[in-house]
Amino acid sequence: MHPDARAIARSVWPLAVLVTLSIPWILFRLGSYSLINGDEGLYQSVAAQMLESGNWLRLEFKGQHRVYDTFMNAPIQYWAKASLIWVFGDNYWTMRILSALFGVASVLATYRLVHLLAGRSSAFAAALVQLTTLQFVYLHSARTGELETLVTFLFTLTAYFFLRAMEDRSRFLAHFLCLAVLINVKLPLAILPLLAELLCFVLIPGTRSRFRAWMLAGLSILPFAFAWHLFQMIELWRPFQYVLHSMSVHATGSDLPGAGSGPFPNLLFYGKTLLFGAFPYALAYPLAIFGVLRERRSAVDRSRWIVIGLYLFVILGFFVLVGRHQRWYIMPAYPFFSAFVGAWLARLCGMSLRWPHFAALGLLGSLMIWMGVAATHFNPFAEQADQIWMDFTWRRFIGFGPGLGAPLLAVALAVGLAALRRPLGERLPRVVAYTLALALIGYGAVRVSSPLTHLGYQTPLEQLRRNLEASREAGLPIDFPVRVDEACCLRAQYYFADEFEVVPVRKRGRVYFWLYEKTDPRAARPTPP
Repeated sequence: MHPDARAIARSVWPLAVLVTLSIPWILFRLGSYSLINGDEGLYQSVAAQMLESGNWLRLEFKGQHRVYDTFMNAPIQYWAKASLIWVFGDNYWTMRILSALFGVASVLATYRLVHLLAGRSSAFAAALVQLTTLQFVYLHSARTGELETLVTFLFTLTAYFFLRAMEDRSRFLAHFLCLAVLINVKLPLAILPLLAELLCFVLIPGTRSRFRAWMLAGLSILPFAFAWHLFQMIELWRPFQYVLHSMSVHATGSDLPGAGSGPFPNLLFYGKTLLFGAFPYALAYPLAIFGVLRERRSAVDRSRWIVIGLYLFVILGFFVLVGRHQRWYIMPAYPFFSAFVGAWLARLCGMSLRWPHFAALGLLGSLMIWMGVAATHFNPFAEQADQIWMDFTWRRFIGFGPGLGAPLLAVALAVGLAALRRPLGERLPRVVAYTLALALIGYGAVRVSSPLTHLGYQTPLEQLRRNLEASREAGLPIDFPVRVDEACCLRAQYYFADEFEVVPVRKRGRVYFWLYEKTDPRAARPTPP
């Protein structure tokens, strides 16, 4: 084979493998299961209404003007979804294909980012880690029709172009174009890359010579990014003031009952989310971050990883401090977590392993065995992401509980690794690195593959909709009101608001929805039983 062809093959095969693996895990049978989260129904309905009305400047959902989304979550994704509906129709596939494609693109962007930082092996490992992270694939992400994978892709690409511009002295044009798109997708999050980069200029003296170019590029591009928001602000001045108030309420958490919100509760909340959504990688995150950042390397290489650490720190810090929390808020952090894990696994091959390494690896292996986090029989299509019980249990083996068994196993693994130093010699780091990578990525692959058995799942809400449609087509009477055992008004409205009136009723601390025929609003309606 010609040397140039060999080089091209070496550069292309990791991308080909990643795309091939993405087909079953992300792209296969996207339209086979019913609506999962209310948000994906909201975004699809807004886009369909936009296309039907011909007004591409107004966001409307089932007769409601969505002013908050107009300023915070618009307009690019709605225009893109409306275009897909125009070409391929209004269905579950057009609802989710953008999220799926940007999920794949986010994995490839992570590969490109880490390739710049640490080479091909680290990049491939990092991309595999991200692709086999359960939350990234299923929970309000690649397989559902929301914004998170697009936002994650933009964060990754923004970091990549920032590092490129810092090192080759080029302009920050591509970097700020990514931010401009982010502003027109999820406005509040655009501040996070800017905060991370400002911290970079403050904390890394060698980067300050590029601050002027960075600032001038931002001032020349970002004002144009706010064209949609300025137009809407002029058209909707009083609603805009309401949106500002709502955003401040969400940020402080003052709309949440009791004292369930704050930095410490949020920290626990996102810790549990990472443990469930990113198991077993979440166990390796602290070791990977510490191991990569403390390693001795050139000033340029160290600065690169500090920038990635700052992106991760700002994302996590922002959502820990913001009052309102949702599990999918931390999705943009996954590429940076994966970058650290991929680089750490690759660099283990060349490290001189000592007792602290053996102890840390022994503890990691022991926790992977003793902690029980849903791996099989988990159906992510059955419940909304915010209603899934993200928890773990401790296993028992041969009468041993984790209190005694986990420390004993950690010590045994550490001693076993140390005992291999003599027979394996210089091969030990490579054997340990490959074994650990196989265990972590293999476990992640099992968790991501298992839910594929539930493709085609139909929720009770979808079944109710089909039953009502069948009754109407057959001319059978429907005994109104019809109760909907559903705790999400958006999902109920998505399915029924065009034909029925959806009325929420609170009973014994839970909200139920009842369907009535759309009749004269002055007419008496039967009382729910």
